[in-house]
Amino acid sequence: MFLHKKKNNSSVTLNSISKELYMRNAIPMVLGIGGLALGFFSLAYLMVIHKEPKVIPYIVTVDRQGSILASDELKANENIPETAVAAFMCDFIEKVFSICHDSDLQREYVRRGYSMVDLESQARRHLDAYYNGSELFKSGINTSQTVKIESVSRLSDNSFAVDYTLITEKFDDLTEKHYKSVLSYRIGSISFENVEQLRLNPLSLLIYEIKTSRKITKESENA
Repeated sequence: MFLHKKKNNSSVTLNSISKELYMRNAIPMVLGIGGLALGFFSLAYLMVIHKEPKVIPYIVTVDRQGSILASDELKANENIPETAVAAFMCDFIEKVFSICHDSDLQREYVRRGYSMVDLESQARRHLDAYYNGSELFKSGINTSQTVKIESVSRLSDNSFAVDYTLITEKFDDLTEKHYKSVLSYRIGSISFENVEQLRLNPLSLLIYEIKTSRKITKESENA
């Protein structure tokens, strides 16, 4: 009787040792397989993110013929080049005061002009008054107006002065008038979610005040 009981105790001890050894070997194996699976899923997720389309805004400077003079990727938290700000001011004057026979192009000019101003500012009201009050937009297809930029210069940390000539052709009558506009601006925030606004105003500069005065020249006095 005593020998039989001792034999059973030995069997139980061996089974316990076997189970303990199995668990010691199985746990690292399970953890290893789990880590490998987690690494695989992480790699797959990174590949999916990498393949998603991204919007990368660029600053492009062109001449009057449309040839690209310079281009550079717009990066966050960097100062905007002085030449880019000056070109922005000239482009604003050209888009706002140009009048063409192509209605689609004219609408694009108007949209571009409004995208470059703070919509809660005096500049917005200035554009509203100009577009609603100008007789040139009510004269039909026989009227066109081109803008000739004479000079652009910085006046202060947040303002530029642009001198320009408006050449208006109405029927067979051609007139030239000279103006100076002082444009005050601020730097807005860049939103990659609003692709349309990003396309129209990639620099995210916003003009909030426009002061325009006509320049008197000898030609205008004779006219």
